[in-house]
Amino acid sequence: MNIAKCLLAVLIVVTCISSNATPIPEMENAVISEHKTYQDFKETFIFLITKLTEESKAESDEESVSDAHWTCVNQQEIVKMFNNNKKYKKQFDQEFAKEYPSFDATLDGFQKSVTEMKSFCDQMQAAYDKI
Repeated sequence: MNIAKCLLAVLIVVTCISSNATPIPEMENAVISEHKTYQDFKETFIFLITKLTEESKAESDEESVSDAHWTCVNQQEIVKMFNNNKKYKKQFDQEFAKEYPSFDATLDGFQKSVTEMKSFCDQMQAAYDKI
């Protein structure tokens, strides 16, 4: 059953965040909404972090714009997801203590990144909308 939930969560996230697909609002809301379990929250977080750290294999300007756009979207989704799942602070802090300073510091870091990249992300959104 746990594997089925994991596969379903990954399917929803992949469908929503796929670089060649337009996200469906209901699926995007499932990614950033309050998660029912810490495990769901953790799996979504790991997936989004993996998407952020994947090396771009863009071979065209359109692919570069798409990659940049989805980097912006993924960071914004992490911020929304953390804000909607503060009840998992303690578990996050215990599990990810080696990788991340704390839940609050991780959220703060992504919020700062989103703020600092706003102008760039707005440009990438406009360019992405033209593709």
